[in-house]
Amino acid sequence: GFHVAGQLAAKGYHVILGCRSRTRADEALARLRARFGEDAQLEFSLLDLSSFDSVQQFAARLLNNRQTLDLLVCNAGLNSASAPQGPNEQLTADGVDLIYQTNFLSHLLLTMLLLPLLK
Repeated sequence: GFHVAGQLAAKGYHVILGCRSRTRADEALARLRARFGEDAQLEFSLLDLSSFDSVQQFAARLLNNRQTLDLLVCNAGLNSASAPQGPNEQLTADGVDLIYQTNFLSHLLLTMLLLPLLK
């Protein structure tokens, strides 16, 4: 995602990084601006793909603040090595397998919610 965001910013796109950690997003934004220029159009918006509520809030912010989206890149995800391994950590607050929700269901939900901006 970092390199895709950088390449899009370098081409003049306004890039919105949907990230679950403000700290990590700020670090990524600083690195992207250092590499692609301070005038790169980059911003952060909170998005936790393990929460359907967070996905809906992210989409609502975009729907309220944007007229269109040129692209939607859905490449965030977890694998068995990066996901929590504890028996009580396998399900999200929504009651869904963490990896399944993060890697598939939330991407689908986000895409469906943002279709009006992508048309």
